[in-house]
Amino acid sequence: MTKIMIADPSEVFIDAMRPLLSENYELLTCTDGLEAETLLPVFQPDLLIINLFLPIVDGLSILRPLSDPRPAILVLAPPMPHYVVRLAMTLGASYFISTPCRPEDIREHAESLLEYVKYHQPLTGEEAIIDTHLKRLGFNPALDGTKY
Repeated sequence: MTKIMIADPSEVFIDAMRPLLSENYELLTCTDGLEAETLLPVFQPDLLIINLFLPIVDGLSILRPLSDPRPAILVLAPPMPHYVVRLAMTLGASYFISTPCRPEDIREHAESLLEYVKYHQPLTGEEAIIDTHLKRLGFNPALDGTKY
């Protein structure tokens, strides 16, 4: 099952997101940066939804040391200067959402991001061999959305 981790200081926000995500995803939540930093390597989420303003350890500090395989990262924060958004993106954020926003909007972005990541994984094994042969024949499966 696809795993999502939410790191946000607001229990109200987490409680609003839980019913939207827990039915289709394995969900782990935490309310401070230290807890997030500790649980990330253990849980290894496919998607990290993180608020930049976490207590104890801030969100940007958590993004810096993430190692491979890195999860897709959806960053939440109030409107920020462009250099902060750029820094978050440089540190691996896949998408930045200005808060406040509706939990349903976050779910939509999370699902879109997970779908994008799913179809943009590097090919391995037999898929890579098939892809190479098809490209040699002049057919590019990636252009028409074909997935083996």
